[in-house]
This record gives sequence, structure tokens and C-alpha cells, in this order.
Amino acid sequence: MKKIHLLCMLLAVPALLTAQTNVEVKYEGKPLGKTNSVKVTFIEKMPREYDAPFQGMDIYKNYMLSLQHFGMANVYKINGKKIKKKGQFKLGSFNDRKTPKDFNHANVASFSRQFLNKGDKLPLLYVTRCNGVTYCKGMQQVLFVEHVDPVNMKSEWIQTIGYDDSFLSTRHTTQWCVDTENNMLYGLGNSKENPNRHFIIKFKMPEYRGPQDSIVLLKESDVLERYFIEDYYKRPDWQPLIQGMYIRDNLLYLPWGSGRSTNPSVIYVWDLKNRCMQNAINVQNEIPHELEDGSFYGKKILIVQASSGHVYKIDL
Repeated sequence: MKKIHLLCMLLAVPALLTAQTNVEVKYEGKPLGKTNSVKVTFIEKMPREYDAPFQGMDIYKNYMLSLQHFGMANVYKINGKKIKKKGQFKLGSFNDRKTPKDFNHANVASFSRQFLNKGDKLPLLYVTRCNGVTYCKGMQQVLFVEHVDPVNMKSEWIQTIGYDDSFLSTRHTTQWCVDTENNMLYGLGNSKENPNRHFIIKFKMPEYRGPQDSIVLLKESDVLERYFIEDYYKRPDWQPLIQGMYIRDNLLYLPWGSGRSTNPSVIYVWDLKNRCMQNAINVQNEIPHELEDGSFYGKKILIVQASSGHVYKIDL
């Protein structure tokens, strides 16, 4: 295990390339595809009919669900080359109130593998609240579970999940995503004592069997795994700005950064099994914007940019 960690810590962030919208980006580390490179392509700009930044996003089959701040949902049909908007609606957990304890930032969107009803087009959606103020009834690290209907363009808020982090003492802004292959729920956030330390925490997926499960409070006894990334990855240029997250093949993909030279756009790939940074793919020149959430479409990755709604495709 120590040899694996040492090898991973020696990975170098690739050199920057000239800014283009369709270019090959080379990187070091273990290949994600056949070679140590990805191809970055600008697809198009999503229309912003609702005046709020784009945040969480996930893909299921040919559906792409893109969320905006406060919980506005946009449904698109995709084919890997183009996206076509089908409609817009408010999540059940939509909240645009100005009081800090109320609003839903909708920072990460993550489909599970559970379907609520037979015939549903989409599985249950897990939405990270990402609000630095404690939620009602003292709930912390909150995420909302939504039953999304992309045919009738509506969504029902069916479950609220919180984590009592009294032992961890974090900032109430844990990001959450579902590992559908292993039916696990992962959280990631900053330490309150040191914002430059980032924890990963793992739970078994909470069940939803009906209204009796409308509120779930995860406790310390439910934690399956917890550690800090910096205890295994010690590069001096590791200065991330937490944004989206998604999992495939036991790899946690983290499209992070503000798009500035001091905090560049980088796709980090964290090996959940070996606690190792497999890759750090610098796309600052290709995507010089604040990255938000992303997801896989087949073997391609789609990533959304926050303010403009630009959608980029990453070919592995």
C-alpha cells in the first residue's frame, strides 16, 4: 500500500496548452483510456431562462439533468455530440428565500440506482444542499432526495438526509454523490479546523421504502470509512476549490477549480480503493472557467461551467 501511495504522490500536473475548444490534453499517471491524454471539446451553451448559476448535473442514459442555484431543474436529451432542452421545472426542494438557512444551492446532483415506481424514466436523484448554515431541526450536511419525472416535467421531494458530524466538526457544506456500482453514499468536505484539509466519508446507501423514511439522520456508528485526502496526497500545488463529484469504477472524479491561474480548472481522479490520486488533469487553458458538476455519458465525460452554462465533452 505504501508503494502505491508514493507512486501516486509523484504524479505531475500536465503542462498547460494553448486555449482551444477541441484539443488533446496530455497528462501523467495511470491512463483513464488507452493513452495518457484526453480530448476536450466545447459542445454548446445551455440557455439560462432562469437567472441563477448552473450547479449540479448528472446523466442517466440519454437524459441530462442540470440544476441551477436554488434548485431549478433543466432536462436535456443528449447523444454525446449535442444536447437538446426538453423542459424546465422546480425541484420539490427548490428554495430561493434569501435567509441563509433556507436556500438550496443544489451544488451536486447524483442519480442513485433505485427507482421509486415501475416505469419511471429516472432513478431517485440525490441533491447536495451545500449551505453553510445548519438546516431546520439542527440537521447538518444535508442532501435532498427527489423523485424526478422528466415526462411531465416535475419532481417530488421525498427524503431529507443529514449527517450528525459532531465528531468531525466540518463546515456544513459536505458534497455528496452516489456510488451506484457498490450502492454506497460518499461525502467530501473541508475540515472546520483547517479548510485546506479535505475529508472523504462513506456510508451504506440509506433506504427509502416510503414516507416513514422521509427523514434520515446518519450517525457516527453508520460511518464505514473516513479519512483526509492530505494524509495520502501531499503535493505542494494541491490547492483545490471544491465543486462537483461523481464515481465510476471505484474512481472519484473531481472537476474542481475557479478557472483562475491561482486556482486552475483541474479534473482530479481519486482512487477510492487505494486512497491514491491517480490523475490530476489540468484543463485551465481549455476550460478557463469555474468548473461545476460532471458525469459520464458512455465513455465520455460531460462537464458544466457555472456562470455561462457552457458544456464540455472530455473524450478518454
